[in-house]
Amino acid sequence: MPACQRKRMPGRSIRVARIASIPVGVSPWWLVIVALFTWMLGASYYPSVVHGIAPATAYGLGLLSILLLFASILAHEFGHALVARRCGIEVEEIDLWLLGGVSKLHGRPQTPGDELRFAAAGPAVTAVIAAIFGGRAAAARVDPGGDQGRRRLPGRDQPLPAVLQPGPRLPARRRTHRPSPAVAARR
Repeated sequence: MPACQRKRMPGRSIRVARIASIPVGVSPWWLVIVALFTWMLGASYYPSVVHGIAPATAYGLGLLSILLLFASILAHEFGHALVARRCGIEVEEIDLWLLGGVSKLHGRPQTPGDELRFAAAGPAVTAVIAAIFGGRAAAARVDPGGDQGRRRLPGRDQPLPAVLQPGPRLPARRRTHRPSPAVAARR
């Protein structure tokens, strides 16, 4: 059936963009997940790792975090879709839903090699994203088991998650705290 005659089931997804001529949609449940994770990260996670953070900032970081997660899922799906299109497969759309996504393809690959290429393209994109953020964390010399994955920026008292720190990494100042003689005498 030609693309113009295909009928969509109502309520399946909400169109939010068209990227590289591929429609991108989100499930209505996706909006619920974004709200839930924004609330969980903003109310609990960021206040526990960034002491003294303003609530609006914590919720903003929560929203940014979940949107980055879905951006990586979208990039993964585009890996599949763009390689499939190069192999002659029609890409109908990409939909994000709950905690994942799907590239809706129409047609069959011409060779098993084509199918392998577009099946492996999504995980390859994910591996590149992981390498970029893993490299960034390694460059920041963050010990995930140590300071709960946090570093202090020079001149600031607020720890930030390492991947959110701007600019080049400078060694954190070491502060030595010496107790007063009265406290030392009690030990």
